[in-house]
Amino acid sequence: MRDQIKTGEFVHPLSVCANNLGGERGLTREDENAFFTLPHTPMDARRGQEFVAVGAKPRAVFLVLDGWAMRCVPLADGRRQILSVALPGDIVGLDSLAIGTSDYAAVAFSHMSLAAVEPSAFLRVMTERSGLRDCVNRVEALEALHMRNQILRLGRLNAKERIAHFLWEVHGRLARVGRVEDGMMSFPMTQTDLSDALGLSLVHTNRQLQELRRDDLITLRRDRLTIHAPDRLREVALAGAG
Repeated sequence: MRDQIKTGEFVHPLSVCANNLGGERGLTREDENAFFTLPHTPMDARRGQEFVAVGAKPRAVFLVLDGWAMRCVPLADGRRQILSVALPGDIVGLDSLAIGTSDYAAVAFSHMSLAAVEPSAFLRVMTERSGLRDCVNRVEALEALHMRNQILRLGRLNAKERIAHFLWEVHGRLARVGRVEDGMMSFPMTQTDLSDALGLSLVHTNRQLQELRRDDLITLRRDRLTIHAPDRLREVALAGAG
């Protein structure tokens, strides 16, 4: 679901990323202008396309404008471990700027619209705008939180809790960048994708989704997910925590 754009109102293509960077306080006008003037190349990725490879040197920092991607580590036998999900507003490839290569692959879950920024241009703006750099550091900290959440899900939560926790997390992340309307959001992951991400069998995933539907917590139709009661879903997700 794309941001709603009022008739006659211009919305900058990078606005979803600016919203994510700014958080609740928002970017200052100066930082927003510096971010919007970043030289970038529009890029599309189709479902299943790898746009960051394991071991590759950073050729760009990718701003996610629309669509979903997975950060994953592929294994030689074809299996993979999904580390986290990149959503609209996220930035992919920041960590590889620090270590020189990427230690994960980024693969599109759906058709994606990206803005590819040259690493040197991105780093230059971060150097010149300390406020913007602080916002990027906050986004990196949130990405680390999302990976810790994935460790929690895979390590300690049962099947129903894993699914509820994941859906609750992505709902909150998308809501913060204006991609949820009346509880409804785009959800391009198939049940196979969800099973893969959460370490569950397809049968188990289907059974738990049906249970969440019967509890009137969610409605999932094709690529649209509606969460009817985020607080109740959170209670299910964290049932074992208290």
